[in-house]
Amino acid sequence: MGRQNSHPDHGSASTCRQGRRQTLRRELQVFLLLTAYFTLFLGSLTVYRRLLLAESGIAYAHYGIALVQGAVLAKLLLIAEASGIGRWFRRGPLALTIGLLTAGSAVFILLTGLVEHLIKGLVEGAMPAETLIRLLQHDPAEPLGRLIVLLLSLLPLIAFLELGKRIGFRRLRVLLFSTHRFPSGRRLPG
Repeated sequence: MGRQNSHPDHGSASTCRQGRRQTLRRELQVFLLLTAYFTLFLGSLTVYRRLLLAESGIAYAHYGIALVQGAVLAKLLLIAEASGIGRWFRRGPLALTIGLLTAGSAVFILLTGLVEHLIKGLVEGAMPAETLIRLLQHDPAEPLGRLIVLLLSLLPLIAFLELGKRIGFRRLRVLLFSTHRFPSGRRLPG
């Protein structure tokens, strides 16, 4: 006869561990996918910057920065999602939700960048006011350009994620990568 569990909760503890492993695996997959998305986007901007600077005879090869920034952006998005910030925006129509979440995510990332600059300034011995003045002395077109690029990179990603949450990622995958049949066998209208 097989050995029985002496502790009644042994099975549930094992199930709990399996659940945590699956959650961790799923979160790691999402993190890696988001990192890949942002790295490809930022990497393409790095290539563009290198090409522009090469026209002026300036060498530029900071490709590794795109990977680091991609991982940081992915983590920031996951933190924002885990904190529940997006719940406030998910009450309206999908287009409004996508727009608000995109803008909110961009502001969150920009504020995180500002905090990063302030901490860096403190480490270098500057007061926060000095760091802010130094940041404000830059050309205002640069942060505006960064915001536009950030919005353009976030918009399709958030649209994809929110649509997947509304209709289900399995249905979204079928819509995108199959002959347009839902799992029930119905064809899409149109």
